[in-house]
Amino acid sequence: MTTIADQISGTWTNAYASTAKMSVATTGLITGTYISDAGVKTKTEYRMYGYIDPKAPVVAPKSNGMPLSLMIYWRAINQGAAPDISWNYVSGMSGQLIFDQNDKLTMQFNHALIVTNQDGAVTPGFYVDRLQYDPVNAGEATEIDTKVTMPEKDESGMVTWVSEVDPKIKLAVYAYGDQNLFGGALEDESGTITELIGLANTHYDPKLGPHMGYAFCGITKAGTSLSLSGWLNTQTNHFMLQEYHTKPQSWAGRFFQSTGRTHYMKPI
Repeated sequence: MTTIADQISGTWTNAYASTAKMSVATTGLITGTYISDAGVKTKTEYRMYGYIDPKAPVVAPKSNGMPLSLMIYWRAINQGAAPDISWNYVSGMSGQLIFDQNDKLTMQFNHALIVTNQDGAVTPGFYVDRLQYDPVNAGEATEIDTKVTMPEKDESGMVTWVSEVDPKIKLAVYAYGDQNLFGGALEDESGTITELIGLANTHYDPKLGPHMGYAFCGITKAGTSLSLSGWLNTQTNHFMLQEYHTKPQSWAGRFFQSTGRTHYMKPI
């Protein structure tokens, strides 16, 4: 029987000729690789992670889509110690898996490319794009490791930040794990807590500036996707994060699938 994981697992490509190879674990955790020339200007392989609701129904033509979120760790796999410009980037995406008007399966994302420090003429900030991924062989098995799991929650090592605008909004980060992965949780203004998986560009070159790139993603209890991406100022220990929140939406209404806002957060 086809599952939502079956629909996502496989190879996808976008208009920039970047290729994503993904597998989905039973927990809803997406693991994969991303091949692109956006970092070092040659085709390079990076790690990507994401989340779906593993209990979500299979997406069907003429129906609403299924939310999912992705993030990219812009440090080439098996790269040496020498930094390159990609270490100034982090990507967060929030969107949905959906059938288009021709009943073709596609993924539609709002993508925030975060430039953490000056990169030539490109200044630090949020660079927003709308990305579409089309299947190359979606539904086929991949060689991606599906054994990666969320790091165990370690309350003793947890650090919490609070919104400078609304003190009800809090971000907790804990249990740094392998491959720059760690756990987290976002509490919104209603008191709802969303468990997150996160990554950080911990190998960035501090000589380039004080900002370390971060990205988080998860699925809310309401079944919507959540993406947070931005940077931590390592001098002040303050976060600036762009939030995308995506709900199931029809193809005709896909332009209204995601809402966004910016968080400025200080440590507690």
